[in-house]
Amino acid sequence: MSHIGKGTSGTILQGNGTSSAPKYSTATYPSTAGTSGTILRSDGTNIVNSTATYPATAGTSGTILRSDGTNIVNSTATYPATATTTGQLLRADGTNWVGTTATYPNTAGTSGNQLRSDGTNWSSQENTGNAYFISTQGSTPADSTTYFMEQSNGITLTNSNMRTRRYICRTGTLTKVYGAFSCTTGTSESVTIAIVINNTTTVNVSTSVNMSASPGTFSNTGLSSAVSAGDFIDFVMTTPAWVTNPTNVIINMTAIIQ
Repeated sequence: MSHIGKGTSGTILQGNGTSSAPKYSTATYPSTAGTSGTILRSDGTNIVNSTATYPATAGTSGTILRSDGTNIVNSTATYPATATTTGQLLRADGTNWVGTTATYPNTAGTSGNQLRSDGTNWSSQENTGNAYFISTQGSTPADSTTYFMEQSNGITLTNSNMRTRRYICRTGTLTKVYGAFSCTTGTSESVTIAIVINNTTTVNVSTSVNMSASPGTFSNTGLSSAVSAGDFIDFVMTTPAWVTNPTNVIINMTAIIQ
């Protein structure tokens, strides 16, 4: 082995492979052991003692290393050793962190969904919302007229009033309307069915309801009209100029606010 010089202060002698002479490290190392519990770490240039101290023992089974703001210490609480069942969350039991019995979904699901319990686990499900409905009595509507429907009465009113309004109990979005009708059939000119919000905003449910066949249905599940608690809605029908008017028209409708 060739002669090796003194090297820079704090460097250490390192092997350089079986066929090469040892050489001094580029990084320097501490000359003393440092404070009890500190560890050696790189500062990007040299190897130095950490400021924080670390535990000398492994600690209680299940504990993890955490900062107390000054040093790295063992946690008081224990954590599971395995990932447990798919979909479980970690929750405190008052002493330690444990996996939940119930599982939770991995994705948020469709926009507007809610977490719902099935009695065992939690899943992302559609917000069922509030349902508002109307069911009329048989009537013979006139041509080219807009009617505001009234519960359990004939289709005769042509303006929004206390008898026709359904008041919204919570802020949300009008998302779906389902309906059905029966009648003594007329000709096939199209009837428009709509929801009118606060007697100002008309939301068409269908512009092509055909009363030349009975019974019939209509729906719209792609609506997105905001409503606030205290607003009101009306169920509205606008008739065409029929060649032959249907008679004994009965309409049932349900609007969903989510």
